[in-house]
Amino acid sequence: MKKNQHGFSSFEVLVLIVIIGIVGFVGMYIWQRNNTTKTPQTQKTQEQTEAKASRPFTYTLPSNWGEMTCQDVTLIYPNDDKATDCNDRTNLINAAQNPNELTEPAHCLSSQEIENIKKEKPLLSYDCSTLTVNGKQVIKEIMDQGPDEVSSDVKSVNYEFVQDNKPVTFCYNSTADGTLVHADIAEQIVKTVKLN
Repeated sequence: MKKNQHGFSSFEVLVLIVIIGIVGFVGMYIWQRNNTTKTPQTQKTQEQTEAKASRPFTYTLPSNWGEMTCQDVTLIYPNDDKATDCNDRTNLINAAQNPNELTEPAHCLSSQEIENIKKEKPLLSYDCSTLTVNGKQVIKEIMDQGPDEVSSDVKSVNYEFVQDNKPVTFCYNSTADGTLVHADIAEQIVKTVKLN
């Protein structure tokens, strides 16, 4: 009496194991590649969100501007800036809270204070005014420090708020030729600042 044999031969089982192994290897490779690519960006986004939540101020950006946090400073920049990290950004606005408490109220510099600064570094001109933003007094300083070893002219616009007796500063520096390209945008952003 002959028995009917059912099942797979050893060769068929071996081919099936090889196919499953190849599919598993390809799937694992693709999964690892996608996770490796997304992880630094996801981590960077999470760090940015945490840094934004911990800062003592908020503001509204124009639609064509972005931001990134580098240590304790937020860099605000136009979206056409092709820089990839904190070190190679130019023509931007810095926003930060100084951790040191003020020893005196924020104010425009006196002529004596200006003369003292001129003894340490060049200061061709200094203009100061006050603004009121969301009920808070803001000191606005425009300084022209003349040429340095990198730029033909160095100008800056500083806006200083005070929160918990610590200065919150927005600083916009000129391009290498001394042009304040985005001064109007800097002031537009500053006018939306809310201290927490």
